[in-house]
Amino acid sequence: MADDLGFLTAAALVRRPLDVTILPARLIVGAVTGGDPMVAAARISGLLAAFAPQMRLLSPLSTDVALVTLNAAAFSGDVGAAFELAQALKDASGAAEVEPELPYTPSIEPAPEKDRRGPSTTRESTTTAGCWAGEDTSLASKPRWAPEMIKAPAAWAFSRAAGRPVGGAGVVIAHLDTGLTQHAELDGAKVLPGIDFIEGDFDPTDPLGYAGNPGHGTSTASVIISTRSGGVMGIAPAASLLPIRCIASVIVLLSGTVAQAIDSAVASGAHVITMSLGGLSSFALERALARAVAADVIVLAAAGNCVGWVTYPAADPNCLAIGGVNARSMPWRGSCHGPEVDVSAPAENVFRAVAGAAGSVESGQGEGTSYAVALTAGAAACWLAHHGRARAIEAARRRGITLQSLFRQVLTNTARQPAGWPTQALGTGIIDMEGLLRADLATGHREAGTGMAASPTNTGRVRNLLLALAENPSDALASAPIHAVRSELVAHVMLSGSRLPGASASPALTQAVGEEGLRILGLAATEDTTQPSAPAIVTPLAPAASRREDDVRSIRQRLAAKGKSGLETLARESVPDDATLPPVDVALRHFDPDNVDAFIDRFPTSEVPDRAEMKRALLATWRVGRRGYSKLTDPKKIGSVTRGEHAALEAVVNIDGSSPTLLLRNNMVDIEHPLVGTWQDQLFLANSNLFSKVAPAIGRIQLAGGGPGAFFGTGTLVERINPADPSLVLTNYHVLDALLPYTAFRKSGNRIRIINGPVIDFDGEIDRPIAPTHRIVAARLPDAAGATDSTLDAVALEIEPLQPAGDALPMAVSLLKESALAQGGSGKLVVIGFPAQPERTSGITDDVDWGWVTSVLFGNRFGYKRVAPGVTRLRSGGLGTTRHASVFTHDATTLGGSSGSLIFGFDTGTGAFGLHFAGLTRERNEAHAIGLVADQLRAIGLKVD
Repeated sequence: MADDLGFLTAAALVRRPLDVTILPARLIVGAVTGGDPMVAAARISGLLAAFAPQMRLLSPLSTDVALVTLNAAAFSGDVGAAFELAQALKDASGAAEVEPELPYTPSIEPAPEKDRRGPSTTRESTTTAGCWAGEDTSLASKPRWAPEMIKAPAAWAFSRAAGRPVGGAGVVIAHLDTGLTQHAELDGAKVLPGIDFIEGDFDPTDPLGYAGNPGHGTSTASVIISTRSGGVMGIAPAASLLPIRCIASVIVLLSGTVAQAIDSAVASGAHVITMSLGGLSSFALERALARAVAADVIVLAAAGNCVGWVTYPAADPNCLAIGGVNARSMPWRGSCHGPEVDVSAPAENVFRAVAGAAGSVESGQGEGTSYAVALTAGAAACWLAHHGRARAIEAARRRGITLQSLFRQVLTNTARQPAGWPTQALGTGIIDMEGLLRADLATGHREAGTGMAASPTNTGRVRNLLLALAENPSDALASAPIHAVRSELVAHVMLSGSRLPGASASPALTQAVGEEGLRILGLAATEDTTQPSAPAIVTPLAPAASRREDDVRSIRQRLAAKGKSGLETLARESVPDDATLPPVDVALRHFDPDNVDAFIDRFPTSEVPDRAEMKRALLATWRVGRRGYSKLTDPKKIGSVTRGEHAALEAVVNIDGSSPTLLLRNNMVDIEHPLVGTWQDQLFLANSNLFSKVAPAIGRIQLAGGGPGAFFGTGTLVERINPADPSLVLTNYHVLDALLPYTAFRKSGNRIRIINGPVIDFDGEIDRPIAPTHRIVAARLPDAAGATDSTLDAVALEIEPLQPAGDALPMAVSLLKESALAQGGSGKLVVIGFPAQPERTSGITDDVDWGWVTSVLFGNRFGYKRVAPGVTRLRSGGLGTTRHASVFTHDATTLGGSSGSLIFGFDTGTGAFGLHFAGLTRERNEAHAIGLVADQLRAIGLKVD
């Protein structure tokens, strides 16, 4: 056992530096009911004595769960190795359960978003990239639209008329978040003394100043309890709020700490628990939720944002999962969705407090299911106050159910369901507070309501997640014994973005899901561990640091190429690592503080909506970039380049004209634009020979009635074999996958009929009105279509005119069988599509918010038709056998939303030779060579010559 344990710890753990930002490894240890977990925890501590272990009960209520903290070690990032180590410790200690407490830490840098259908993919997720809608100016004069939409004022009036408590009076809402700050929207509200599980004290003050939406707790609290006249309208202004700080930021979450916070809320007498957070599952979290529900506490959590699958704790059967909608009662495109969602509530452009210095008064629009669950928690408090908690518990007891179950039934059965509502994605509808309060407790629903099927178990929900990843799951996979490995399975899906190269599943997961399950998860079975033991701790290069050093070396090569070639993108691969860098004034010429104004003057005024903001962004880039550039002169210092310096250097090489992205106006680009660089000659010819002919056929796939931010990706009208067929638009399979939750659909064979589907706008240019002309009515799937590395990420969409009289279509684009550019390496190309806005706030590093910088340098103009020139990098097949054989790479600047864009050659006429589908920021973009999938495309009616 000692040898095996030594090997396992070497794979699962790394030496923890003396850095408070690196979390120590923690193991959650469970005993059988009534058992003492500290006995097993002591045995584990003895086995891992070299790593400075500390042990304690998870909380006073969790007498069957202990926590072992390894102060001298951190998890390596290999999920399978961590769970394999936990299994070995379980066997050695006699514990009933042992799980690694892996932090859920999505990247705060501009990074590729993983398509959640295949954890091993690197495609641009349109659901993620386009999920942030941005501020809606039409709502500026309607700060109370969200409470009014869910009929909060009418509900209060009903309680008042009935002589019942109004606004949640007498109800305690435990608020599990980042803590609170002093803010005018919370003045006068009933805020109880709270607790801080991050610092371990009784001061739940949010410290702000960190990455990951600082002040989040203040914002979500304001929509629950604000009493400010003329400001944010709190849903339950008479309720008492119990603040519990249990997450350091919304991007770092530990399931054990959340479990501690739930127990603390119950012990403190909370009646409602609201969690605007989401991450991984664990048996400790499951048990804490079960204890809360058994204590007649109503527990709610946000479904999650942008990652696709419903996160935990919302996905747990003992928690209400709340999805998100916008002011038009349409699904918010960033809302995680699935059958776990119970109901939805406003999540887009919800007015809330904006945290800042003490005494802040600022408020504004915010997005996220964080606000949807906060609103619903306020509604729960009003429901309890109106009926009386004791009376509601009595009604539940008469029916033999918990208070949570009673509230779930009333809430779901009184929800308002708009026409075409996606019940399997976002619950039974949108919450209706007035209907909720009017419902009879004796029956739990209105007469017109419909009953809900019993929720699946947690194991059942995780099984559904696994099956949802599979195109055609086998009977064996559907009956896989996953109960003991469900936490690892969820971790592999949710942590796919930070998974180590070559990461594997634990032997337990391998045995449970078999080869089919491993293939779906993009994993390999664990290597045989019966080999000589390794040292107890190894210190490999951290994966994130390794990727960053590779990225910085790439930037260094590109900067070095400036001294050798006018068009550095064509020369970068021939530049050695140790090439001489040009003088700093050449590398950073656009960022000279004395010339910033002249540089800004060269931009079209419409692309500089705020000159002062643009100048601040450029100067910040110059300041941090110059510091980072000095480190590049010594290759030994590359590893010391900070995240902020890296972001600044990336901005330098992307805005110097080497990899531009240019807005189309009247199907042409401005060749005098300051970002054109040395592409001017190619773009001048392409304006008349290419763009004017093909750009009219390229459209934005979007929601009906939505703005430029409410879209799924790019689609192009292409030639079809049979002129009698409906008009066909080519796009990515994962674009279809993203839009289906927003509509009703029926699948028959390789065709999906889409009911009340999204639309396509073939104009989509900047400064033009949104004018969709056609609706998507069906999808045709090629054989082996899908959104995993080995599948063809393509689909043809059938469209029909929105107007009965019909709308004229542009000339369809031809598809080329010849793919010399894709198969022969370095060649000039251009991508035409609709890049979406990255997350505007991506965290402050080196005193700069680089999400904000990216948005400003793009002129805050996203979701509009753009041209991005570049070159091919790796020919088809160059990424190895794990990728579909047709995949090649290119370096044109794309963002999420470009998914589905066709790729044209500057010298190959007006036919498209590639279909873009994926992007890995600062490394490569991936596309299918159309000529290599010609047969599959012809089979669904597309003409390929």
